[in-house]
Amino acid sequence: MIKRDFILRLIDKAAIFLMKAIGFRKDGDLPKSEAAIREAFKSLLGLEAKLVEAMAAADLISLLGVGGEPDPGKLVVAAQLLEERAEQYGAQIPAFQTHVKSLTIFLNVHLLPGKADYLDRTQDVHRLLKRLGESGFDLPAEVDELVSRFNAAPR
Repeated sequence: MIKRDFILRLIDKAAIFLMKAIGFRKDGDLPKSEAAIREAFKSLLGLEAKLVEAMAAADLISLLGVGGEPDPGKLVVAAQLLEERAEQYGAQIPAFQTHVKSLTIFLNVHLLPGKADYLDRTQDVHRLLKRLGESGFDLPAEVDELVSRFNAAPR
């Protein structure tokens, strides 16, 4: 129960940062939107946004763990923040790469053994798959494999 409350509180805090970032982006104030995401990475995950963006998804998943186990709350927050960061890029190539990283993390959360219902990220996965499908780029093979496992393990 305590772990569930901690995870949900962390996700709620991320939502506040995300609402600010999205609002700034939609108002055309990209510097403030980017600053909100940088602040969220630092405040919620203790990481610099540039480091997170430069890391491979697998390394980030390993880093955001506790005692060798992935921390699902931190993973969800990282994926959400990366998804918004990708939106800030617009139609540039880094947007695709950042969306793929976000998708990879959401897929890993979905595939965690014994995950709780409140960590169901099915909608996030479907939204990102649609977005990435519209990009015209192919997913990397390792992400395709995760998508296959996701499709074989529906909620």
